[in-house]
Amino acid sequence: MHTLVNERELGFIDILKEGSRIFLFKIKAFSLIALVALIPWLILLAFTQSLALQPAQINGIKIVLLILLLLIIWAVQIIAWMSIAFIVEKVVKKRDASAIEAIKYSGERWARALTTNLLASVIIFGMTLLFVIPGIVYSNYYIFVLYVVALRDKYGKDALDYSKSLVEGQWWRVFGISLGISVIVSGISFLLSKISYAPYSSYSYVTSAISFLLGMAINIMMVVLFLNNDFVNGRKLARRREREKSRRINKAPTIQEYLESSRKMRSPSRTSSRRTSNNISKKKNAAKRKSRTINRKS
Repeated sequence: MHTLVNERELGFIDILKEGSRIFLFKIKAFSLIALVALIPWLILLAFTQSLALQPAQINGIKIVLLILLLLIIWAVQIIAWMSIAFIVEKVVKKRDASAIEAIKYSGERWARALTTNLLASVIIFGMTLLFVIPGIVYSNYYIFVLYVVALRDKYGKDALDYSKSLVEGQWWRVFGISLGISVIVSGISFLLSKISYAPYSSYSYVTSAISFLLGMAINIMMVVLFLNNDFVNGRKLARRREREKSRRINKAPTIQEYLESSRKMRSPSRTSSRRTSNNISKKKNAAKRKSRTINRKS
């Protein structure tokens, strides 16, 4: 499959088109990943509905089970999103990858992704406590952290710095595209939620599944945005290196550089040969002067 991700900087419509095309192209792999990740969500939905129907039976054990279930869902969702990122990059590179391979790959990086996400969350929370605006700014800077861990083999502060470097210089572009994608998909999810007029009917399970799939669609498009930003950033760095290289070539040498280059040009063999030739010429001149004085005396 041919994509425009590694050809030019993509706009909002381009991101939507490329994300939709990749989703349809690998819909089987994405559906399998969604099925694996959706099972804990459906268990959570059934568990919370049973608690809501029988509030008198809520106790400490059920609360602990609810917390454990939320942690499992968080972990499974991280693996699912990383698996999606793995498959999307393979499609962009025109390579094939199965859902099982993607899940296995993401499972090996799950712990790093979890710690890096926690670090980013702590920083964003701290910025939000100071002022709301810095929290928004840094949440946009760290929007690609999960994909950096999954696809660039970085974690911790290195992953945060890498994500920030991709957003710097185009903060508003990243913010606008990600906000637009979220608004569109959230609007569709809201309309679908109106179908579930009976909160404990089978419709709620269907709409939950559809909402999860829409969340996966957001993730696919955000991966496309990440890969495109990574490509654009790499091209800018390459151009910057070329400019610096041309400047070094065309730049006039300083006095110190000129002296150093002239010293290098003077090799020991040249200086010794010059000294030898000077000594020979001096001896010849001295012999000529001596012969002239002898002739005058005679």
